[in-house]
Amino acid sequence: MPTTEGTSMTPITPDKLPDCLGQIMDDYGTQDLPAQDFLRQLNILDKIPDPLTLSMTAVFGSYDRHPTHWIAFMRIAGHEVQDWNGYSVCFCPKRVGPESILMDGIKEDFTKMGISYRFIGSLDNDSL
Repeated sequence: MPTTEGTSMTPITPDKLPDCLGQIMDDYGTQDLPAQDFLRQLNILDKIPDPLTLSMTAVFGSYDRHPTHWIAFMRIAGHEVQDWNGYSVCFCPKRVGPESILMDGIKEDFTKMGISYRFIGSLDNDSL
């Protein structure tokens, strides 16, 4: 079950997100893949392209249909820092402000880290 970073036993599911800013990251060292599990529950994991096929190091996008939170997902591949590769999910309560707060922060982080990226837009479904 996905958990909030730093709170190892608190289950995170799309229908029960905490009322705070959070991030879910995969840990390939332990084969714990909570970000992929979370994206699978939204039925969008298989829709996220491999960044390398787009000549990028990262792709990111959003899931806009959640009723209370902005949700962003990222997939990094081919980065020389192996721990940075893989999937992660960030979320933020909508009451905090517009979705651009979350998306602009991700773009800023990628730029600081020297990661080439492409925003792929919103991947939605009717699962919630």
